Amino acid sequence: MGEGSEISYDGYVDIFSTNGLSSRKKSLYLVNAGVNDEPLIEAGERSVDEIIGWLKSISMVCPKSVFWSMLDRGFHERPGTNRRDEIIDVVNDYLASEMGIRFLNVRAYLASEQALVDALEYNPSFTSTQDDEDAVAGDYCPPSFRASSGTVHLNELGHYLQSKFILQALRTTLSDLL
Repeated sequence: MGEGSEISYDGYVDIFSTNGLSSRKKSLYLVNAGVNDEPLIEAGERSVDEIIGWLKSISMVCPKSVFWSMLDRGFHERPGTNRRDEIIDVVNDYLASEMGIRFLNVRAYLASEQALVDALEYNPSFTSTQDDEDAVAGDYCPPSFRASSGTVHLNELGHYLQSKFILQALRTTLSDLL
């Protein structure tokens, strides 16, 4: 999805996608906290504090911004790994503490039994694999929701589940922001 793209769902809410900050403070902004910077952080070329600073800046400039969590790449970013404990969880914990209801923990949802159940809504023939069950038990995103193994990028099913989760939050918890 490129800059200026729009998404519509049942005519209920239109979401405008853009790169960078906007001066339109009355608009609702959905911000993906995800970055592909883990290798740069590990190499010392970028820091978690920089990422948090960017997110904080967006929050200040766009007070109606809603943030969804950094995702994980599966088994290699499970709890107990450097990337999970020192990058993903640090950013997500910051967002949870500072943004309150404006933080949507998509990562936790995708790593839940509920997401496996909801996958059947999208695809009635969906059957979770043992790897999916192991992922949920281990608190990381199942491989059936990923574009390919070891990537943070979601496939069609993963995007559907992410969108469903965000839309539900917009309709309920965040309806006052609309």
